[in-house]
Amino acid sequence: MVAKTRKKAISRGKALKNFKGLMGPATKVIAARFGKDFAVEVEKTTLKEFEALIPRIPYIGGRKNMLSDMPVRSGVILALYRALEKKGVPLVEFGKILEEITTAYMNRYPAPVRKMAGKLWMSAFFRRQLMKQANMSQKRNYDEDFVYEIIPGDGKYKWGIDYTECGIVKFFKKQDEEELAKYACILDYLMFPAIGVELKRSGTIAEGCRRCDFRFR
Repeated sequence: MVAKTRKKAISRGKALKNFKGLMGPATKVIAARFGKDFAVEVEKTTLKEFEALIPRIPYIGGRKNMLSDMPVRSGVILALYRALEKKGVPLVEFGKILEEITTAYMNRYPAPVRKMAGKLWMSAFFRRQLMKQANMSQKRNYDEDFVYEIIPGDGKYKWGIDYTECGIVKFFKKQDEEELAKYACILDYLMFPAIGVELKRSGTIAEGCRRCDFRFR
């Protein structure tokens, strides 16, 4: 089926709210590495970069799509990278900083809350909801959306997701920053263990594979 392009802007207010939520831990990590003054300057530059990116962040369904926040978060990552790059921070070092930020972000939530999130993720209820979303993604209503299917468990894992199109890769590629996607993928190995979910994956689209094969247990 040919993708249907629907021109609709994301909410600027929600985008900035997302930005603030992610930049709190980011600023603390950067301050610990480079000093408070450095971190304050980077935060200001990151905001300017992000505001310039907002019109280019794709709308992929809003509240009807559980993954709608992902392009926005990718925009924050890109804005932060560009701000740090201006300060002479190379991509490889940025990747390490991003890992620290992700760990700090997840640790903002108490262990019982994270444990509850993990139980919800592995629940049959959540899987049914995500399956509906996966079926919708197959219709390709939005060119820059994710396309995926739910994979039933086989005894080695409880269930999985196969992404055949990645909205994050599409976004970074369109902004001529495709290499960033590889570093974003690594974050999954920090986020899922933080909620008590074991993730196995043999490859990702960002690495040149045909699909991202997430398996959970």
